[in-house]
Amino acid sequence: MSPPDLFSELKRRRVFRAATAYGVVGWALVEVADTVFPHMGLPDRAVTVVIALLLLGFPVAVLLAWGFELTRKGLRRTAPQPGDRGDGSGSGPPRVLYVVLIVPVLVATFIAGASLLRTDPASEDGDPRAEERGGAGLAVAEPSGSSLAVLPFVNLGGEETDDFTSGVAEDIRTQLGRLPELRVIGRTSVLRYRGSDRSAREIGGELGVSHVLEGSVQRAGDRLRITVGLVRVGPDEQVWGEGYDREAGDVFAIQTDVAERVASAILHELSRADIERIGARAPSTLGAYEVHLAARALLARRDVAGLVRAAELFEEANRLDPGYAPAYVGLADAYTLMNTWGGLSAREAAGPAREAAERALGLDPLLGEAWTSLAYIDAWFERDWAAAEIRFLRAIELNPNYSTAYHWYAVVLAQSGRLEEARVAIERARALDPGSLIILTISGLQRHFARDPEAALEWHRRALELEPDYSVGHMWMGQAVAAQGNFEEALTHYRRAAELDPGSPVMRSALAYGLARTGDPAGARAILADIRAGGAESAVPPHWLAQAYVGLGDIEAAFEILEQGVEDGSPMANILMEPLLDPIRGDPRYEHILAALGLSGRR
Repeated sequence: MSPPDLFSELKRRRVFRAATAYGVVGWALVEVADTVFPHMGLPDRAVTVVIALLLLGFPVAVLLAWGFELTRKGLRRTAPQPGDRGDGSGSGPPRVLYVVLIVPVLVATFIAGASLLRTDPASEDGDPRAEERGGAGLAVAEPSGSSLAVLPFVNLGGEETDDFTSGVAEDIRTQLGRLPELRVIGRTSVLRYRGSDRSAREIGGELGVSHVLEGSVQRAGDRLRITVGLVRVGPDEQVWGEGYDREAGDVFAIQTDVAERVASAILHELSRADIERIGARAPSTLGAYEVHLAARALLARRDVAGLVRAAELFEEANRLDPGYAPAYVGLADAYTLMNTWGGLSAREAAGPAREAAERALGLDPLLGEAWTSLAYIDAWFERDWAAAEIRFLRAIELNPNYSTAYHWYAVVLAQSGRLEEARVAIERARALDPGSLIILTISGLQRHFARDPEAALEWHRRALELEPDYSVGHMWMGQAVAAQGNFEEALTHYRRAAELDPGSPVMRSALAYGLARTGDPAGARAILADIRAGGAESAVPPHWLAQAYVGLGDIEAAFEILEQGVEDGSPMANILMEPLLDPIRGDPRYEHILAALGLSGRR
């Protein structure tokens, strides 16, 4: 068939019309998917699959248009007679279009159904494959080579606006951290450059990023001036800069605009879903925002007094702005951590923690931070390891730059005996926030559980070099040193931890263990008696008290504490891997406790 004849035949069979119709409908479906899928909680790859299937369906549609047409009597081959419309009527729309229009509809229905029927990380029924999958889900969160450090902004408005200035930079960093294509360094790691006179190139080289964002904030009453500049590290050149002079209440709009412009400058093109990620979750009032910032700063310290005050401030932020989801996440984390470090019993902390996390998720189903909080609550309070893992992977998918998600996931993996996967998770957390004290400490904890005390000590040393008065670092350093049999040095660290956080019965329990192992059983028993008499016993995860009794050689008292903890539903996940509890492992009661915790056969 010659080209003119082929063209005429294609036209007669209405292939061109069919191809055009397919393209128009396919384009419309992609636009709908790009808009709707993020709100349905579907992953970004769902839109990519829609596009791929539509492209694969195009030649099928063309072949259908060439060979078939739809008549009132059904689908039949195209008649060879010129002008035949297939039903003898000689009028009406070209019915072959019905075939090619239905193809993209079927494709979209297929992908939407497949995405909705996939294992939903939010499912309360859990995923039976989660235990086998392990850390494999972390691979989906690896970003591209584009990377950014948001340096502490310079405060030009006086000491009273320090928290506000820090918050502006932190919120821009958080907004940019929601983009899966961009690796964003965590807050803790950039704080050490506050006031530094080093160039962006030097700082970027140390942090291993391609770009650095610098800025300054000047606030005077209701007026606000923010100046920002984005620097490419390699050639040390500014690729974008802007100054904003507005009312202080416009700070949220300024932060969103900065984040969008920075992301566009680095990634060159943003999808509609990316823009929605960046612009989501701003508070409605400046007061709630400032209270939330102050609470977050307290939360990072991990001492009981700070955690109690942080919870009060988060509650105040929630009263000022009941629709601000991140403040509910902060409240959930404060309650969980108060139980972790002995400020509240599990009975007092679990309910409010879950209620706050679920409230946050109700306000924003795509908030990765809320999924992280719920995941840790599942593991810590409910001992539901499968549900926790599902939610952790969902959190990481939604916010691949949220270092706490990897950090808490690593803790749960280590506590449940999956040490290699825990190592992968905590390494990812360190890559995102290499200067975080708690992440360095958990890196040591993971090696402590792996019976590698030298490596554990190295990570704890790094944390204490950054902050010598870090109570959690001293406590875990004591654990690692004690695992080597150096109980005198361990006691020094236990004492320091208890001095730095005197309100924590966890620190005092660890001190009791140190006293017991260094020849002062009376001192150890006095601390334990004081904890129990003061009503703080229920606020201590039972494995800490049990460890102290193991140090005293009182195995019966240790099991009494652990068995009571099982009955009460108290968190005690460290019982599986803690080396200092090795003296009780041969007892049948130990295996019975592991079975009750869902940890049997994990080591």
